Amino acid sequence: MQKRRTKVLVVAFVSLIMLLNSVLTFAEPTDIEGHWAKEYILELVEKEIVKGYSDGTFRPENNITRAEFYKIVNYMMKIREEENVEFKDVSSKDWFYLEVKKGVKAGYIEKGEALKPNEPITREEVVKIIGIVFDIKNEDYKLNFKDYKEIDKSVEIYLKGMVEKGYISGYSDGTFRAKKNITRAEAAKIIMGVGNEILDVKGEYSKDIKGNLVVSSSDVVLKNMTVEGNLYIVCEGSFKASNLNVKGKVYIMGGEKGSISFEKSTMGSIVVRKDEVKVNLQKTKVLEAEILSQNVFINSDLKIEKVFSRGRMILNNMVFEKGERLDKYFEKKDNISGGGISTGGSENTGGENNPTPPTVEPKISAYFHKSQLENFGRVSIDLEGLEGAKKYSVNFKYSDGKKEDTLGPVNTAAKTTEIYYNGEHPVNITVYRDNGEVLHVFKNVYLNKK
Repeated sequence: MQKRRTKVLVVAFVSLIMLLNSVLTFAEPTDIEGHWAKEYILELVEKEIVKGYSDGTFRPENNITRAEFYKIVNYMMKIREEENVEFKDVSSKDWFYLEVKKGVKAGYIEKGEALKPNEPITREEVVKIIGIVFDIKNEDYKLNFKDYKEIDKSVEIYLKGMVEKGYISGYSDGTFRAKKNITRAEAAKIIMGVGNEILDVKGEYSKDIKGNLVVSSSDVVLKNMTVEGNLYIVCEGSFKASNLNVKGKVYIMGGEKGSISFEKSTMGSIVVRKDEVKVNLQKTKVLEAEILSQNVFINSDLKIEKVFSRGRMILNNMVFEKGERLDKYFEKKDNISGGGISTGGSENTGGENNPTPPTVEPKISAYFHKSQLENFGRVSIDLEGLEGAKKYSVNFKYSDGKKEDTLGPVNTAAKTTEIYYNGEHPVNITVYRDNGEVLHVFKNVYLNKK
């Protein structure tokens, strides 16, 4: 009986050792030694953003499917919100069903008849997804790839931004090969190139970051440090920063179950992409705030130079609706950390922020410059009777007549970036002075096609 018990214990011990070995093998894949992407792969595997295979390999030269890439992006950026989908090749029984719903809600998956989630994802598809999620784009950068014409027009703005930042490059022969299936190694390099540093464990950090920083864990505190790139706050709970200098932009994409707080910090701009988040700014210098979500609470005891809201926001207990641009200093009155939305007594209905009435009735001619891609194009304008007009933005409805978006502001002599628009619905065009003050709003403008 004793021998049998001993044998069972030995078998159990051996099984435990094998299990531990498999975990260690998972942490350090056996087939990446000497591979050019080793450091990127190890970082992603250690943070469990990307997984290896059961035999201990990573297979860096293998392709990656669309569904697999969706899961990686959703996990890394803690994308939680979902939207119903009706793709004919996506079922609620599929393992990737929720990943697709999240991708549609996040805006990097376009609705349509078929998604082909099990097919390999291409280099240009990865560029577009990363560009949308991380807001990396550049309209003016010149691409010099020999096969430039093979790149999808809807991808160009994101590819320009990523090439300019050094996140992706072409091949030694001068090509980009946009339609080529991306490898697992290439995907790892792009993800870690953009993500750079990921904080997925709560605690206090004070190390300077040379590139972008992603905060995916709640209860992270950043103190006495500089972030050379962008800061992406994607955690579900609270985040705090003190004496933080962000040289890029701060993207608030989480914090819905807590609050986002900055003290004695500086940043170029804040972009809020999460509904009903509370942002507290104490002795924190912010040049510009852009609100892309709904019912955002911002409490600031210092002047924010420019505030542009595409959704409803509450700034120091004052309510502002979608599309309003506010460049005056609102004095802090009450703490907004608790309660609901303030709706009384503080609407901006007059005073110094009202547009100065022009002496001549202002006129506008607006044009839609079609691109090679159907229903895509850029907008330009000609103005009369608006002295001091320097910039403009365009609020438009998509071709489905439901979803809205706003582009700009851009210089009055320039075209906007491409919009998805078929001319059936009028647009609203807001014109600004050089300091960002609203000069005039043209409503229900139909674009002349060129």
